[in-house]
Amino acid sequence: MVFSHLSLWRDHHGRALFITSLMIVFKLPPRTSWLSTGVILSVSYKSHQAKISMMKSQSRLSEEYFNDGQIERQADLLVSLIEDVTSLKKEAEQALSALMNLLEQEQHPVLNRVVENLIKELRPPPPPDVNKVREVGTILLSYRDTIRNYLSKVRKYVDIVRKLASGLRLLTDELNILKEWQLILENNYPKLFVRAQKIYTKASHLLEKDNILNVEEYVIEISEAISEIQDFLKTCKVRLERDIGSLLKKIEVCEKLYRQIRKLVGIEEIQKVNDKRMRLERIRETLEEARLKAPLVKVDLAKTEREIDGVLNSYRELFNSFMKDNDFRVYRGLSEWKTIHKESIPLHVVVDKLSRKLGMSYNDILKALYELCKRNVIIVKVKVSDA
Repeated sequence: MVFSHLSLWRDHHGRALFITSLMIVFKLPPRTSWLSTGVILSVSYKSHQAKISMMKSQSRLSEEYFNDGQIERQADLLVSLIEDVTSLKKEAEQALSALMNLLEQEQHPVLNRVVENLIKELRPPPPPDVNKVREVGTILLSYRDTIRNYLSKVRKYVDIVRKLASGLRLLTDELNILKEWQLILENNYPKLFVRAQKIYTKASHLLEKDNILNVEEYVIEISEAISEIQDFLKTCKVRLERDIGSLLKKIEVCEKLYRQIRKLVGIEEIQKVNDKRMRLERIRETLEEARLKAPLVKVDLAKTEREIDGVLNSYRELFNSFMKDNDFRVYRGLSEWKTIHKESIPLHVVVDKLSRKLGMSYNDILKALYELCKRNVIIVKVKVSDA
């Protein structure tokens, strides 16, 4: 704390008398008691008409010196310097307090070691020598600049420690996410799993680092480790979403086959077909959730694909069992046809092209179309109109 006081008045003879006092006391919390020190500077300037001759002989100052108001100007300068020192000391104390509060809030062992090392460099500059009162103006000018540099250094360290605290917190979070992803990668992507282990080990060593010689470089290393993890996780997510998308397309194929099969099978088969469809629906829900919430929702892609392929193959076998050879050939030909033609096509054009492509007679193709339509496998609409 810093207290300053400037008094200016005249006595009953009209003679000027003014006194300037300065008290500087540094006081910090108990945990930083090594910073506590104090000094009191008291400077008194007195002007009295009866002592002018004595002051002249002692200091060899001309009377014009006093008449020019230089003493008042020196007093004003001193007060200004006191105010500067007061303000700078207060800001330095606040900055140092912010550093301590940051340390208490984060409670991280690496942060504790870093701040402990930084504090060793933050000893405040020594106060001016009380025996040099006559040079107090010059001393305080120098001291003010020193305090300003000290404050700048404290602020710099606060900024560094704040960035470090944020980086350590974020890196810890990203490592936890990476650890969860490793459970997915181990079962699905062996190469990515090996890479994840290396990244995890490298980043973990940063959090365990004891001897930090350059804090600014350490902050950069933390930032780079965070970016590396985030980029890697983005790659993993894109890969997982792509493969889940492929499985969902297979489920769509199964769904189309199911809609056709249920029109063909009897009562004794429909329950088995429906049970497989329900299983596919649960797989679809799991895949959708895994795509949105990975790595919280984990999925074994290879095992899931085997299950989907099993249902798909059973659906195809069941569907083919209801088809005669010619019916199936025409159905496959129509499946390829409908991906090309979206609008209605004259019947003779369809029959003619299928006949040439499949090597079948018109009668066989028309018979197959009749059977497929009768079983509700396909829909054939006939519209008769004048040409």
